[in-house]
Amino acid sequence: AALKLYAKAQKEGNMAEKRKLLNDAVAIENSFYEALFELGTGYFKQGKKDLAKDRLEAVRDICPEYSPYTHFFLGLIAYQATNYQEAIRYFEKFLSYDIQDDEDYKLAKNLLQEIKDYEVIFSRPVPFDPKVMPNVCTPQDEYLASISPDNRSFYFIRKTKTDGKSMDKTYDSGVNYVEIFTKSTL
Repeated sequence: AALKLYAKAQKEGNMAEKRKLLNDAVAIENSFYEALFELGTGYFKQGKKDLAKDRLEAVRDICPEYSPYTHFFLGLIAYQATNYQEAIRYFEKFLSYDIQDDEDYKLAKNLLQEIKDYEVIFSRPVPFDPKVMPNVCTPQDEYLASISPDNRSFYFIRKTKTDGKSMDKTYDSGVNYVEIFTKSTL
């Protein structure tokens, strides 16, 4: 019965009906990893990450070698949830398959390198204790600061209110702002 529902789902053009048929097949046979995989990838593409993760983890547990994409999608889900250790395991498993010409292979390889770079950066925290600089800092919004090469000038952007027109009119208050490139002498 589960196979008949799965076969019918393969021919179904309506995604909601297809999903219903696949869920019915899984309800009959809870270890039907092919149906679980299709449900998982479908939920992932719809942005329903929790449902996708649940179905794909079931596929991983039942038949881990069914499809490399089980590991790819679980890696993406872990990456998006900033669970980097888990993402590394999934991406490494996905990359162990011989599908190097695939765009997803390239994406997984790039994301894996990015995660490893994050680990290096975040494993070496640096002290951060910002201080107010007299004659430079104001209560206004100031950002993108840099010091000149000769250490005599300090450059930054200061956002201030203006009565005239500005490029930034996104605030609910209707107040206009302008960004002013500012230089202070140290």
